[in-house]
Amino acid sequence: MPTHRTPSVLPWWLLWVIFVIYGSLVPWDFKPVALDQAINQFMRISLLQVGTEGRADWVANGVLYVPVGFLTALLLRGRSTSAWAALLAGAGALVFSVALAVAIEFVQLYFPPRTVSLNDLLAECVGAALGVLLAWLGGSAFVRLLGALSSNLRLSGGLLLLAYALGYLAFSLFPFDVLVSAQEIADKSASRSWGWLVAGRTADESRIAFFSKLPAEVLMAIPLGFLLGLRRKVPRSVSLAKAFVFGICLGIGLEVLQFFIVSGVSQGLSALTRAVGVCAGAALWNRRQH
Repeated sequence: MPTHRTPSVLPWWLLWVIFVIYGSLVPWDFKPVALDQAINQFMRISLLQVGTEGRADWVANGVLYVPVGFLTALLLRGRSTSAWAALLAGAGALVFSVALAVAIEFVQLYFPPRTVSLNDLLAECVGAALGVLLAWLGGSAFVRLLGALSSNLRLSGGLLLLAYALGYLAFSLFPFDVLVSAQEIADKSASRSWGWLVAGRTADESRIAFFSKLPAEVLMAIPLGFLLGLRRKVPRSVSLAKAFVFGICLGIGLEVLQFFIVSGVSQGLSALTRAVGVCAGAALWNRRQH
């Protein structure tokens, strides 16, 4: 691995670790607790029964630590390409990730209403282990990608749009708290979390919240319209009709998938806003020369 590409991992690692620490202590409402009392309380944490409401938080904790394990393994591996270096870096990354998770869970005792449980620690350790495995399988490709992004602006544009599309799909289904039983599906069907046009939960929101989300959904889909044009070998105009069909199919597919997410809200209006956003992106792509 080229030496000059290795340091580019450091800022990503540092930013993500800071993000994990910050997000884990929100809303930063510090309450002093005696150290011996905090230690005794931490030693008594138990494994909680996680229902559908707590599943989202459990999965989110695991997902949060995947980049921790991934980036730490790359950082410790440095420019070495040997299998032993990768193995040692992975072990070190796992130790660091577990230590970080334990430290944060302990500090959370001082920041109610943050909860501390073995469920969170287990999810964070699993997420970190998955990140280490991903670093073993594709870490070198990730570092080469960082080098390509910094040296080729045209290539970086396409790769960033592709990364955005993948992130968009992941964000739409986050926190991946999937319905796992027929009863949960029946409960979701009877809930106000879905609607053919507008979901009941969305209708219950204030008008300001309701009408602010619609343009946000359009704006978030615009880069997908750029991607439709950029994926062509020979740059040319994108048919708005095809862009709309792609957008509406994408929107319907995501709304159906969100129905099977515990915390997801599915509604036909969001499928339409996604289609509008893709069309807007395609229209802007067609006028890129101007």
